[in-house]
Amino acid sequence: MAGELVAGLSRVPVRAVRGVHGVGRRANAALRRAMLRRRIAWETWFRLGRHHRAEIDPFHLLRVDPEKLHHLMDLTSDQFRRERWDVRDGDWDLELPRLKEDLQFASLMAHWRDGVAWEETPFLQDVIQRVDRGERFWHGCASRDEVRKRCERLDGLYLQSPRKGTVPNGS
Repeated sequence: MAGELVAGLSRVPVRAVRGVHGVGRRANAALRRAMLRRRIAWETWFRLGRHHRAEIDPFHLLRVDPEKLHHLMDLTSDQFRRERWDVRDGDWDLELPRLKEDLQFASLMAHWRDGVAWEETPFLQDVIQRVDRGERFWHGCASRDEVRKRCERLDGLYLQSPRKGTVPNGS
């Protein structure tokens, strides 16, 4: 696999693939996605997996039972972007905060499982206070209206998940 990827993709930037003449837009989009996936797989193998026998598949989905999640890794999105490739030693993972003690998680569960109105949850009260002080908070919300729209979007996702399941980011 690696030889094929190296020969085929290491020299071709994905943006150079414009499509194939005479083929529909959907087919060209599928071709570009396939080439991008192969390029990412190659780059992942090159960066992380080439020294090991186990094949690394960055597109392999791991199924996790939400009921088995008990701890929270509290990273900002910037920290996640910087540290996602890190392999750390030590006992940093032994003192992670409990998920049930997280204000946002507890408020989401109170809203969806117990029927508490969004505005009555502690997390949303904190968000609204911050927004009223002029802070951009909770995915960049800067007004009560943006907070309300975010809540509506989350409710929509929550309601559709039993029918459609969850969809990985970027899909």
